[in-house]
Amino acid sequence: MFDIKRLRNDFAKVEEALRHRGKSAELVAEFPALDGKRRELLQETEQLKNRRNTVSQEVAKLKKAGGDASSLIAEMRDVGDRIKALDDELRAVESAIEQLMLAIPNVPHESVPVGASEEDNVEIRRVGEPRTFDFEPKAHWDLAQALGLLDFERAAKVTGSRFVFIAGSEPDWNGRSSTL
Repeated sequence: MFDIKRLRNDFAKVEEALRHRGKSAELVAEFPALDGKRRELLQETEQLKNRRNTVSQEVAKLKKAGGDASSLIAEMRDVGDRIKALDDELRAVESAIEQLMLAIPNVPHESVPVGASEEDNVEIRRVGEPRTFDFEPKAHWDLAQALGLLDFERAAKVTGSRFVFIAGSEPDWNGRSSTL
């Protein structure tokens, strides 16, 4: 999940980085309003809880002195109901913020060049020389599938794209392949 402090402190940079990744800035557009609402709800809830605690002490003093505290008790029931409503609203806002944060992809570092494809990447350094072959090398996933080591089709049916099962294995309850 994305870091909420980073989104609060560097909102414009995050928006820009998302645009550089080809994502819409609308992905995070509602965050400032949600975050502001969350802060308001927290502040109001804390004020009401403080009021409830103060009045509870007053009620105890009144009862000890033999006074009538029924009006304060009724007021505190209303305060308690308001706190419960605010807590419910706060949970909904926090859930919306969490969903928003989960939808934000990784933001590239500022030093990463902006480009439409991997051809726009910049080679910073090269260690050694790339190997040359007298044949067209195959990708590792093609080799593993040809050798019967990986099962892409079954993994796609179970988990969706970009996952693979080791051939001959059964996934455990965590979805990992457990045997060969």
